[in-house]
Amino acid sequence: MAQNNKNSSGAKTTSTASATSNEFSVLKAGNLRGIYAAMRKSRIMEETIGALKAETGGQQLEAAEVGATLHLEAGDAVAPWGRDPVFQCLRGISLETIFTRSESTKNAQPAKAKKNAKSAKAPRTSPPLKVIACGENGADRLSMATGVALACQAEKKSKKVVVAFSSTLSGVQQEALGFAAKNKLPIVFVLPHTPQTGDKSRDYEIPSIIVDGKDAVAVYRVSQEAVRRAREGHGPALICCAGLQATQAATDPLAHMENYLRQKKLWSDAWKRKIADGFRQELKQVRPRVRPRRTA
Repeated sequence: MAQNNKNSSGAKTTSTASATSNEFSVLKAGNLRGIYAAMRKSRIMEETIGALKAETGGQQLEAAEVGATLHLEAGDAVAPWGRDPVFQCLRGISLETIFTRSESTKNAQPAKAKKNAKSAKAPRTSPPLKVIACGENGADRLSMATGVALACQAEKKSKKVVVAFSSTLSGVQQEALGFAAKNKLPIVFVLPHTPQTGDKSRDYEIPSIIVDGKDAVAVYRVSQEAVRRAREGHGPALICCAGLQATQAATDPLAHMENYLRQKKLWSDAWKRKIADGFRQELKQVRPRVRPRRTA
């Protein structure tokens, strides 16, 4: 398991994590299969809606998304990578609710806005986990996520945590990191690994962990540790996902996870078909009634 250590001067250092054979003793078979099932549904959801252009250039992001959020608890919040429908699906919101929201948001008239907003505030199918819908601007996303984390911290008895995704660290985003570090906010930042992210981690003394962004099990484990720290009041952490840059050689995270399950003797082609066919059937039943909005 990855650890955040200190050198002789007391400064925090960056550690590196990857999936190892020891993980199977910690993650049960159901957890591992659950990770793959969520990744498979995420991929199908994206293919159904169309090419969702996330900030990273449309790379396959299922491992980082699922690994960093699957274990979150009720009341926690996520600021996604501009792929809101996929994240809503991962969090258990019904497909009809997701597509209806997208379509009504696009076509709703001002006179009906109040009525639509009232019904959308707390749909029965929505889980307690919050998905922060803040568009595709990374600076806005981190700023809003930091604000939500500050609100969570203000609730004295709250143990809520925010997980925020971004692909860059502009000046405004760096300010968000600095503010979170200064105030020890309960937030975990998930970004592609670059020299800049390492530099800013040291500048703000935020613990950081480098992990293979296409290895869902590794992301899941380091995220659990980072979220635990934040939930206990130890402040933010930075998860640096290697391999998410568009210029880097593509590794299919689904294929990686399939091989991992085969090694653990947890794989079955029939099980894979059951997951995929069942989810596609759900989508088929919903789409004739409502048309999903194509994300630009």
